[in-house]
Amino acid sequence: MPGVAGLYQDLDRAHAARMLSLLLRQRLPLPQALSMVAKLTGGRELRRGFERMAERIAAGEGLPEVTRSTPKLPTLLSQLLRAGAADQELPLALQQAGEIYTRRSQ
Repeated sequence: MPGVAGLYQDLDRAHAARMLSLLLRQRLPLPQALSMVAKLTGGRELRRGFERMAERIAAGEGLPEVTRSTPKLPTLLSQLLRAGAADQELPLALQQAGEIYTRRSQ
């Protein structure tokens, strides 16, 4: 059932983006927030992507570079992460990503 898989992915991405936004609004450092959200994410590829991103950012790499080179990171999420980082509005960009993925799943 291809439609069901896409629905599940969108809901998982929406949940992950909203959780990450919430954690960042509470001033949790990005690597720690990514690690926490990775543990809550149901999709294996998204979980691995967040884990890799957390490791690389903790090692000093910038978010834009990390998002460009993280395999299997959804394009929309990657673009909004970069835009949010550039505007210094990462929590807002992630909230918007959550809303977009929620709308897509309806």
